[in-house]
Amino acid sequence: MCQLLGLSANTPTDVMFSFTGFSTRAAEHQDGFGIAFFEGPGVRLFVDAQSARTSPVADVVRRFPIRSCSIVAHIRKATQGCVALENTHPFVRELYGRYWTFAHNGNLVDHAPRLHGAFRPVGQTDSERAFCWLMQEIAKAHAGLPPVEELTRTAPSTSCSATARRCGRTRRRACTTSCAAIRSRARRCRTRT
Repeated sequence: MCQLLGLSANTPTDVMFSFTGFSTRAAEHQDGFGIAFFEGPGVRLFVDAQSARTSPVADVVRRFPIRSCSIVAHIRKATQGCVALENTHPFVRELYGRYWTFAHNGNLVDHAPRLHGAFRPVGQTDSERAFCWLMQEIAKAHAGLPPVEELTRTAPSTSCSATARRCGRTRRRACTTSCAAIRSRARRCRTRT
């Protein structure tokens, strides 16, 4: 499986020490790497289909003075799609005049959602297809940029079975309470940053 590194901070933070250590894992995960980080409303994206250990792009990234509040890095171990630049994470799309980034660790076997909107994958990965589907569904459900709480809220009917497995509750009422507690904790964490 792939490896992910994410950073969310309330002040611009230097990630180079973490990225340097992270890229050493590319001996096993050698099918490409990428890093996306925000500078204000803009996003810089560096990707390469070579291993982060040997890539000249990774050398540039290690020397680049990255300071950001939001960073996503990914080293790839390919499960779907060939080893190619277009299949390298993170992926970036624009919606509502903002950049959205996505990286995924896992293998979505037989994942083929119907894509009928403006978001189309360039490569052949399940991850990029899932990202395009998510962006399509957000665009369909909202005329403009929704608040973070709207994007993180889940309906009890669809999320309780997964939450129940995590929290051990089996009755819907108890699980709905648990879902609300999980969302509340997530909101508290976001307000601290």
